[in-house]
Amino acid sequence: GPLGSLYAIVLYDFKAEKADELTTYVGENLFICAHHNCEWFIAKPIGRLGGPGLVPVGFVSIIDIATGYATGNDVIEDIKSVNLPTVQEWKSNIARYKASNISLGSVE
Repeated sequence: GPLGSLYAIVLYDFKAEKADELTTYVGENLFICAHHNCEWFIAKPIGRLGGPGLVPVGFVSIIDIATGYATGNDVIEDIKSVNLPTVQEWKSNIARYKASNISLGSVE
């Protein structure tokens, strides 16, 4: 089926130590784009510029958009429930999307 995404709230501050990681703060809302071995999420912050970047799975709580509450599921169940792509699938989709874009030239 189609690949989905998740919504999460940050439980603990996370300080990025590598260029591909995303610094996040308690209470921040994230858009979850992909996962790596069910241990890391690729996430984008919703309320500020930045990302995407890696965030440890254990630092966030997946939220059910319909209820606004934590799903309470095992993270693997949440990943499977929306067919969350792996990092490789996500990167492949981004590359396909960029390749299909039409250049509009410059705006003066």
